[in-house]
Amino acid sequence: MVADVDEQLTFKMLGPLEVRRAGKALALGGARQRSLLALLLLHRNEVVPRERLIDALWGERPPATAVNALQVAVHGLRKLLGRDRLLSHHGGYELVVELGELDLDELERAADRARSGAASATELRQALSLWRGAAATDAYPDGVHGELARLDELRVFLLEERIEADLAVGRHAALVEELETLLVEHPYRERLRGQLMVALYRAGRQAEALESYARARRTLVDDLGIEPGPELRELEARVLRQDLDLDPPVAVPALKGVGLPVPPTPLVGRRLELGAIAGLMRLAEVRLLTLTGVGGSGKTRVALAVADELAGEYADGAHFVDLAPLARPELVIGATARALGVSEIGGQTVLDTLIEALRDREALLVTDNFEHVSAAAPAVAELLAAAPGLNVLATSRAPLRLAAEREYPILPLELPSQARTSDLAALVQNEAVALFTARAQAVRPGFEVTSENAAAVVAICAAVDGLPLALELAAARMKLLSPEGLLERLRGRLDTLTARARDVPERQRTIRATIDWSYDLIGSEERGLFAQLSVFAGGFSIEAAEAICAVDGRTLELLVDSSLVQPAEDGRLRMLETVRQRAAERLAEGEEANAVGRRHAEFFLELAEVLRPSLRGAGAETSLALVERDHDNFRAALVFARENGLVELQLRLARAIHRLWYTRGYLTEGRGWLEEALNADGPQPPRFRAPALTAAAAIAWRQGDLEAAEVYAAEGLEMFRDLGDEQELVGPLSILGVVAMSRDDYERALPLAEEMGLLARRVGDAYGLGMSLNNQAYIAWMAADVDRAETLWEECLSVAREAGTSEVRALAVSGLGDVALARGALERAGQRFRDALAIYQELAAPELLADTCICLSAVAKAEGELERAARLLGAAASLRHASGAAEQPEGSVLTYRDEVTAAGRAELGEEAFASAFAHGRANPDDVLDEELAHAPAG
Repeated sequence: MVADVDEQLTFKMLGPLEVRRAGKALALGGARQRSLLALLLLHRNEVVPRERLIDALWGERPPATAVNALQVAVHGLRKLLGRDRLLSHHGGYELVVELGELDLDELERAADRARSGAASATELRQALSLWRGAAATDAYPDGVHGELARLDELRVFLLEERIEADLAVGRHAALVEELETLLVEHPYRERLRGQLMVALYRAGRQAEALESYARARRTLVDDLGIEPGPELRELEARVLRQDLDLDPPVAVPALKGVGLPVPPTPLVGRRLELGAIAGLMRLAEVRLLTLTGVGGSGKTRVALAVADELAGEYADGAHFVDLAPLARPELVIGATARALGVSEIGGQTVLDTLIEALRDREALLVTDNFEHVSAAAPAVAELLAAAPGLNVLATSRAPLRLAAEREYPILPLELPSQARTSDLAALVQNEAVALFTARAQAVRPGFEVTSENAAAVVAICAAVDGLPLALELAAARMKLLSPEGLLERLRGRLDTLTARARDVPERQRTIRATIDWSYDLIGSEERGLFAQLSVFAGGFSIEAAEAICAVDGRTLELLVDSSLVQPAEDGRLRMLETVRQRAAERLAEGEEANAVGRRHAEFFLELAEVLRPSLRGAGAETSLALVERDHDNFRAALVFARENGLVELQLRLARAIHRLWYTRGYLTEGRGWLEEALNADGPQPPRFRAPALTAAAAIAWRQGDLEAAEVYAAEGLEMFRDLGDEQELVGPLSILGVVAMSRDDYERALPLAEEMGLLARRVGDAYGLGMSLNNQAYIAWMAADVDRAETLWEECLSVAREAGTSEVRALAVSGLGDVALARGALERAGQRFRDALAIYQELAAPELLADTCICLSAVAKAEGELERAARLLGAAASLRHASGAAEQPEGSVLTYRDEVTAAGRAELGEEAFASAFAHGRANPDDVLDEELAHAPAG
C-alpha cells in the first residue's frame, strides 16, 4: 500500500522528465538518477532486471562499479519518492505508479482505443495536448534514448490517427499546412504523405496531390533506396482515376447553439484551478466534472474560463446553459436542447431528440447552477452515455451524485499573510488582494495598495474569507470609503451576523453576512426594492421593476452602484443567483412576498395579452423575441399561479404566450404548462378554459398528435359555441380543419375551412380569413381543381397584403407557385417559391422553409437540374428536422419529394444522388442562399 503522502505524486514524461508532489516540482538529482527513473517509468509496475538497467545506463561495456552505482541511484530515488514506491525484487527493481499519476498512461490508453477504432478526434486531441515537448531532450545515455524514442513514435501515431479522424469529417482544407510541416520533420512517414495527398485532392488540388507523391518517391529512392509502399502507390492510382471514394465526406453542420457568454469583468486569479480543471476535462475517463462550492465562490466564472480555453478542442465548440431561472427539473433537458440549438421533433421526447442530435457530436456543455434542479441529473447521465463525444462541466453547490461524476471543489481564494504586509510586491500578487484591487479600481480608478492601507486590505480579505463575491461586494463600497473605514464597518456587521445563524455552514454565513452588510449600508427604499427584485427570474427591464416594485430608476441605480444588481444585455438588469436567493429570503421575512409575486404574475400576464395578437400577425418576429426575452419571468409567473391556486391566471397566461412555444420549438414544455393549467383543481370559467384548449390543440397538432389535437379543439369549439364567442371560434375550427387535412379527409376539412372563413370575415379576423382561404385553396388543389385553387390563393394573397401578415402571404405565394408549376411556367413557379422562401427565412420558420425547398426541388427537376434538386431535398430534410414538427411532409409536398427522389436516383445514379442529398442536408444555409440568389433584386 502506498502512503497517503505518496499518493500526491505525479510523473510527467511527455516532455522533459518531471515529478511533482502536491503540485511542487521535485529535484530529481543527477543524470544517472534521472535516466534510471525514466527507464523505470517506461516499465512501471513491472520488475526490470538489474542487467537490463545496467545495459541501458552504461552500454555493452559497463564499468566494474556499475552494480554499486546502480544501487546508489536506487537509494537516491527511494529517498526522493518513498521506499514503498521503489521495490527490490530478486535480481531487479519495480517502480509503483498508480493509475492517473503518469501522463503517459493517458497517451497509451488513447493509442489502445485508436488501434481498436474507438477513439474520437476529441479524445485524441486531448491526449496529444498533454505533450510538452520531446521526451529525450535530457542528457540520457544511448540505451535510454533508444527506449524513449518509442514515445515520439507513439505521438506521431496519435497525430496520424487524429488527422485521419479530421479527414473523415471533411476538415481536409485545414490539414494541408499542418501535414506539410509534419513531413519536414518526418519525411519518411508514408502514412502522413498519403494523408497529405488525400487532403490536397479533396481541396481540389489534384495536380499538387500527384506532385506530393512524386516528391515522396524521390525522397525514398534517393535517401533509402526503396520504392514507396503498395498503399501509397495504390493511392496515386486512385487519384489518377479520380475514385469516388476519395471525394470529401459531407461535413456535419455545426451546432447552432448559444456558445459561451462573455463575463462583464475579467477573471482575476484561479491560475492553478484553471490548469487542474482543464487537465481533468482532457482525460478520456472524465466525462462529467462538477465544480462544487458555496454560493459566491466563483464557480461560474471558473467554469466559463475553462470552457473558453477548451472550446477549440471540440468540433462543435462549448455551450452554456443557465439553470438558475428554471422553475422545475423537467425543464433542464429542454433548456439544454435550446442551448445547443437542437429543436424538438414531433413524436419524440426532448431527451430522445437531444440524444439523436448529439450521438456523433463533439461538444462541451457548461451547466450552471445545477443544485436546485438536481433531480434532472439522471437525464444528463443518460445523455452522456448515449453521446460519447459530449462532455459536461457542471457547477453546483453539491455533487450531482452520478456514477460518471468527478468533483472538483472551488475553494475561497488564498488569503494574504497578515504578518507580511510590508512586502507590497508579493502582496499585490495574492489573488484575493488582486481581485479586491481590480474591483475597487472599477469604482475608484486611482486606488492602489500602499504601505499605509495594506494591513486594512489584508484584513478585509480575511474578514470575508476570500470569497470572490464577498470581495466584489465589499470593493463596490470603495467609491465612498477608505479601506480602513470599509474594514471598520465590515467587521462589525460580519461579527453580528455570523453569530446569528449557527445552523448555516461557516462559509455560507460569511457570504450571507457580506450581502447583508451591503444591504444594511443602503437606504430603506433600496432595501425594499432589493427584496422585491428577487421575484424576477433570469433578468428584467427597468420598466418592469418600476411597475412591479413601485420605485423609480434612481433607486435602481443605487443598487447597481452597490453591486447588488448587475447590468445585463440590452439595458436590462439581473441579480447574481446567490444575491437573488438572499433577497428572496429578505422578501419572505416580510409580509409582502405574496403581493409582490402576484403583481409580478399579473404584470407579465398583461404584457403577454398585449403582445398576443401580434405574435401571429404583422411584426410577429419582433413580438416573439420580446416574449422569449422574458420567458423565464413567464415561467416564474406560471409557477406562482400554480402554487397559489390561481387557475384563471394560469390558463390566461399559458394561452397568451402559446404562440412562442408553437413557433420557436418549445413544444413539449408549452404543452406541459397548458395541460397543467387545464388539469388544475379549481374553477375554470369557459371563457378562459376554451382558449387554453385551442392553444393545447395547436401544439398537439404541431407535434403530430392528431388524436389529442382533435379532442382539445372539439371541447374548445363546443365551449365557444355555448359562449356565443364567434371571434374565438375561428381557432378550434382551424385546428379541426388541419387535423382532417392531415388525415387526407378533405370532405370533412372543407366545411370546417368554409365556416372558419365566414366567421373570420364577420368578426374582421384577417389572419383567420387568410388561413381559411389558404386551406380552401389547398383542398381544391388536392382535388385537382387548379383554377379554383388559383382564385382562392389570389384572394388569400390580397387579404394578407392588406393585413400585413407575412406568414399567410408566404402561404399564398407558395400556393401560386404550385399553380405555375402545374401549368409549366417554371420561371414564374421558381420565383413564387423563392419569394415564399425569403419570407419564411425572415420569420425563422424551419418547417415552412423545408416544404418550400421541396417545392423548389420540383422546379429544379422540371428544369433538368437534378443535382440541385437533390441538394434542395437534403436541405429540406435538415430544416424539417430542426423545426420540431413531424418528419413526414404531406400532400403535394410529399408527391414532389417522391417524384424528385425517384428521378434523381434513376438519372444521377444512387451514389451521386446520395452525395448531393447529403451535401444539402449538411449545408442547408448555403442551399437557401443559392436559391435566393436566383431572385431578382427588389
